[in-house]
Amino acid sequence: MKHNICLLFIAVMFYSCVPVPTETLYYDIESPDGNLRVGISIDSTINMAFADSTRQIADVRNAYMKLSDGRLFGMTDSTMSGMLPLKKVKSFSVDRVINAPFNRNSTTLEAYNGADFTFNGYGLRVRVYNDGFAYRFYSKVPGRYQVADENVDIMVHDADTAYFAYSNASRGMEYQCSFENRYYAGPLSEALKDTAIMTPALVRSGGRNIIISDNDISAYPGMFLKYDGKSLKGAFARIPEKVKKIPPRSQEIPVGYSDVMASCNGSREFPWRVIGYGDDKSLLSSDLMYVLGNKGKIRKTDWIKPGKAAWEWWNAIVLDSVDFMPGINTETYEYFIDFAAEFGIEYIVIDEGWYPSDSKNIFKTVPGMNLKRVVDYGREKGVGVILWTVAYLLDKDLELACKYYSSLGVKGFKVDFIDRDDAEAVRMVERICAKAAEYGLILDLHGMYKPAGLNRKYPNVLNFEGVWGLEQMKWSNDDMISNDLTFPFIRMWAGPVDYTQGAMRNKTREEFIADYENPSSQGTRARQVAEYVVFDSPLAMLCDSPSEYYADSLCTRFIADLPVTYDKVYPMDARIGKLIVTARKKGNAWFIGGINGWEALSYDLQLDKIISPGETYSAVILKDAEDSAMNPQEYVIEEFDADAYTSVDIEMAPGGGFALMMYPESE
Repeated sequence: MKHNICLLFIAVMFYSCVPVPTETLYYDIESPDGNLRVGISIDSTINMAFADSTRQIADVRNAYMKLSDGRLFGMTDSTMSGMLPLKKVKSFSVDRVINAPFNRNSTTLEAYNGADFTFNGYGLRVRVYNDGFAYRFYSKVPGRYQVADENVDIMVHDADTAYFAYSNASRGMEYQCSFENRYYAGPLSEALKDTAIMTPALVRSGGRNIIISDNDISAYPGMFLKYDGKSLKGAFARIPEKVKKIPPRSQEIPVGYSDVMASCNGSREFPWRVIGYGDDKSLLSSDLMYVLGNKGKIRKTDWIKPGKAAWEWWNAIVLDSVDFMPGINTETYEYFIDFAAEFGIEYIVIDEGWYPSDSKNIFKTVPGMNLKRVVDYGREKGVGVILWTVAYLLDKDLELACKYYSSLGVKGFKVDFIDRDDAEAVRMVERICAKAAEYGLILDLHGMYKPAGLNRKYPNVLNFEGVWGLEQMKWSNDDMISNDLTFPFIRMWAGPVDYTQGAMRNKTREEFIADYENPSSQGTRARQVAEYVVFDSPLAMLCDSPSEYYADSLCTRFIADLPVTYDKVYPMDARIGKLIVTARKKGNAWFIGGINGWEALSYDLQLDKIISPGETYSAVILKDAEDSAMNPQEYVIEEFDADAYTSVDIEMAPGGGFALMMYPESE
């Protein structure tokens, strides 16, 4: 018996009652454009076969969940025989536009075909999009119960290159990590076996990308993967039995785990298991992870203001020619506010050190720091203040902290050192998101797992770390240039990144040396500017010192004029590990950023890809200079008129880049 599910109307639903099955049931679901298909087979287990119009892509094998009392979702008990008791199938199709004001596309199409399969006490939802598919279990079990295990087993067909970021924690503590690492890029067959891989993870097959992740994580652990030599299997932290605080920051880490993944009460949805699919360009524009997120919990979002932030931690507060002692004090942050106000930068971030680390009290400031005076001064200048804090200290006094600091005029928190994604840590993150929203506070989450739709559910969460970003250049000599051309296709596919670009001390590959107190970047200054366009960052840092920015006010003004949110993203050229050229539209203006690898590149930018005949623009480009290969701080700015017939020849230095702004001449 074979059932084809392929519906074409918005939110249309069909129900069918299924007789007690005596043989394997097969259901096909096609994507709205007909190019992807998921074949679901149900007998004593549930299996899913994912294919495009030409070939099999991947298999999801034996999808099931196990409760602590032995009950199974998706598999017949081994002591029993027979088929899974499928009771009902509901098929549906959705095709609608949703507003996504802080997403990479401010409006996005949510279009999929799907089906719900109802069994005794639980069900399975499957959705097939034009750029991937997702499935999740849901429970109708009454009362309290615990999840002991979930089997996620994905085998990619004809896999060649894998891109894996392994947990950066030691074995046995692999689920206690900062979610930051470089990517292994090599044959899947040579990937580390039985080692925790952070999601998203990418595998190439037949020139296309299969990207695996989870989404809509709530009161449940996030998913890692482990490769066993044949397939990628889900791996999950258990609920901690005990945690200990780590001085001096009062981080909390588990010192022992229970044998259960999650504690539940009554009906609930479990996280989506997601397999994205597409070429390199499509990964940079996909909204699959956003639309799979839970609907927004914040009704009014007009108070949420994206923007850039002047930030002091990366540059170690090195200020030139000032008449005060730079440091964590009132005068320093007033100076940062003056700088931000002069260039139209919306925020400053006051990072670690403003409260005594050994006091475990975020209501106390260090000597010399008058926080109220700083916040009031920022209000006068039109610059908001964001405060850094360790997640666990904020959570300890969450209501009081949000109430007090919002009343003081603070605009939000940079919440750091979460460093876990077990069910209890995920619960804490959602508590912080919800309470911050209640008091009108924005959030930047660091030491944090991938967004996984959280920025749709809580749009006050403007940015997320969980990326091997520019801070690594303070202590690492590793290759950041190649990393910049890898993570946007994988980690950034899942949502925005707080990479913290904007370095004004720029070095060639040969001369770069990590320096904690006087950090610099690899590659050119033009590349640092380009990254404000290439990377999704609704809250974007200016990581360097105001002294460095004042010394090159022309470049700083260019950075300040770039938006941080856009209406539409259009990847113009994308080759993982090699090149990214991204165009973004804001109103009637276009912004284009490009970055390359360590090899110099002559790039011919054809504007007819985004400009229609008859349209004319005033354009300004910041790009590498002729001698940027030897002097990476050098760049040129050129102005010109542009139309659909304009071709811009750009010489990109090793580790180089460019940024282009185009405004309609009619405006």
